[in-house]
Formats: sequence, structure tokens, C-alpha cells
Amino acid sequence: MVLSSKKELLKIEELKELKKLINKARNYEIKKCDLVNNIFGILDELNIDLEAKTNAENADNLSNAITCHIDYGEYSIESIIKEIKSQINK
Repeated sequence: MVLSSKKELLKIEELKELKKLINKARNYEIKKCDLVNNIFGILDELNIDLEAKTNAENADNLSNAITCHIDYGEYSIESIIKEIKSQINK
């Protein structure tokens, strides 16, 4: 392949970098899924009722509150832990 200009070379390099970034994002997503599965596995072992009502603004239950915190930073981690502790202490 013969490149006709520096501009074409730049495009190829940019696409290589873009490919790396896309693959990196995919790998982070796989790691995130593994972490989320681990979190919910621990909660299951603790017999936490994930369908329990929550005080989170944009979530109907504890499971949604946790997911919203992970995905969007909504609802404080302290509040989530407090709700989990209240179930453990029953």
C-alpha cells in the first residue's frame, strides 16, 4: 500500500489509536461486568433482598440503586451500605 500523503498516514495512525481505545473500553466493560456479578453474588450469599424498597431517588429497589450508583454515580455508596446493613441486622 502506497500512501499518497501525510494526511493519509495521519488518518491510519488515528484509526489505529481509535481501535486501541475501543478495545480498551471493551476490556473495561468486561471487567465491570465481572465486578458487578461479584457484587451481586456477595449480596445473594448474604441473603440481601434486592427487591427491597430504597430511598434512592431514581430507583425502585436496592438492586436498581446499586446499578444506578455504578453506572451514573447516583445515590451515595454510604446510603447503599446503610440499607444493606439494615437488612443484615434484621
